[in-house]
Amino acid sequence: MNNLIFFTIRFILLCLLSRLSNQQINTNIIHITIVNFHGSRAPLWSYPTDPYGESYWARYGGLGQITPRGLLQSYNFGQYIKNYYSSYLSPSYSPQRAFAISVDSDPALVSTNAFLAGMFPPSNSDQLWSPTVSWFPIPVHPAESIYNPIVNRNCPKYNEKVKESLNSETYLEAELKYMNLVANISGYTASPSLTFVNLSNVFDNAMSKLSSNLPLELWLSEHLKNLTLVNEKLIELNYGSVEKSRLVSGAFLLDIIKNIRDKMNGTQQEVQIYSCLDSHFISLIKLLNLNTSLTNVPFGSSLIFELRKDSNDLHYINIMLKSNNATEPVSINPVKMNECDQLCNFGNFFDILIRRTVSNITEECLSNNFDPSMTTDSIYNTNFYSTPCPTIDEMNMTNTNEDLIKDKDKKIMELNSMEISLIIAVSILSLIVIALLISFGLYAYKNKVFKVSF
Repeated sequence: MNNLIFFTIRFILLCLLSRLSNQQINTNIIHITIVNFHGSRAPLWSYPTDPYGESYWARYGGLGQITPRGLLQSYNFGQYIKNYYSSYLSPSYSPQRAFAISVDSDPALVSTNAFLAGMFPPSNSDQLWSPTVSWFPIPVHPAESIYNPIVNRNCPKYNEKVKESLNSETYLEAELKYMNLVANISGYTASPSLTFVNLSNVFDNAMSKLSSNLPLELWLSEHLKNLTLVNEKLIELNYGSVEKSRLVSGAFLLDIIKNIRDKMNGTQQEVQIYSCLDSHFISLIKLLNLNTSLTNVPFGSSLIFELRKDSNDLHYINIMLKSNNATEPVSINPVKMNECDQLCNFGNFFDILIRRTVSNITEECLSNNFDPSMTTDSIYNTNFYSTPCPTIDEMNMTNTNEDLIKDKDKKIMELNSMEISLIIAVSILSLIVIALLISFGLYAYKNKVFKVSF
């Protein structure tokens, strides 16, 4: 009896695990999108009592500039990606297979070049243009292009939203709560004009020093915990709503989705690389609604979108995150959207995120009356239904074609449901049989005992 129960339970578990493993393993990477926050840099702000003031950072080009440690951090991550995805990525750079975009910021641009140098070193004699330089220059395209901008760092509509938050009860309560902290740090830094909002500059100064392996002043170490809490509140102020995050990274997210779609339509591209600032990275995490509270984004952080395809030609998105700092070993780990599975069906991924994107960041930033639903971009009128993405010409497909695609995907999903339902039905029947056998055994045993005693 015990053996029967054991083997029945084992059979049920093996069936379920087999089904789950097939769903997770039977996919192949067909494209990756990498979003990098630049490597370690000098602080954006210094103060009169700072032992590492402007004169110290001048050796790296001044405040806000990338440091040698930041360059090495980006270069090493490029090498890491090359090795991690070696079974998928081509060994050499080709403009048809790789495309890089960066915001117009010195740290972002320089970090991108270092990352690309690590990811795509010269792999053949045709790419060696100098006997003494083992480096192949790769073009980096502007994110603020006048033809198709995907970021706008001077967005009046966003600034107005932040101004509204500064007058909110939540902000005024936080400002009152940390009034003494502002006064104390104002004294330590000899900065009488320091405000609650400016505390983010003090926090940035501390993070830049730590990333460059420099010691913090005693007072700064003692107040770092409170400064971290203040920085989290200010991040919430700036990017805490989807509405504000859309205006920072909504067009950025749309570009990611479009490039994934283009790959599904058969382009040769293997990898799309973006380099951004912390504001874009944080707001992108907000739009994705990830199951991580990454409020303090370490220099060199990265998000990777793996586009995967299964044997039924269905597409999925798997998101990976690098969030270790400059002093820790490089690693990337899976991170999940709260509204989708780890291996997120592209149809679900699209449906969840498309309304959080911005089709024309320039127009939307300038007008409070801009209606996103009135956009002429055809991608907003597309239903992917978790199937291979339609081509550009098919974007305005007829209802008949939509129904055919939906029915095809529905049949595939129904087949998967039938398999799981069958396993559940067999499991229930097995448990019923076990229960009957146990009942029969108990009944027989009681009768046997009764006859013997009688």
